[in-house]
Amino acid sequence: MLVKMVDVLNTLKSLFIAEWNPSNTDNLTPNFEMITDVQTLSMADGDYILFYELNENVNPFGIGGVDWAHERVASVDIRTTYKRAEIRDIRSHLIKMKDEVFRILKSKVVDPDGDHHQALIVRRRDLSDKRKGFGRMVVDTSLKYWGA
Repeated sequence: MLVKMVDVLNTLKSLFIAEWNPSNTDNLTPNFEMITDVQTLSMADGDYILFYELNENVNPFGIGGVDWAHERVASVDIRTTYKRAEIRDIRSHLIKMKDEVFRILKSKVVDPDGDHHQALIVRRRDLSDKRKGFGRMVVDTSLKYWGA
């Protein structure tokens, strides 16, 4: 079985741009960026969904371990702040954004080549700083190949 390598970050970014429903998140659409493309974040410009690759797990499979399964894990970093005048309760807005991220990740992912993948949620971490009014949640996800 030949495992096709996928550009995980571009696949996730294009999926989120196409599938984000602002009515689920207080009628606000965040900025979608790969973390390598952003030098500084101006949270006054709005919420952010940042994508970065976390790791690649390589595991043997098949008889004698002659084939290798590549599992690429990427992080979806959700950030919001009180600097947005429309948001009154940062925690509830962050939860709405997390729910929208989960909704998108649980749908079938199709990359530009027409191949099907499923995004499996590996873990979720709340890294919010309530003293500064900064909401942050990181969702780690792994793309599993389904085939064409």
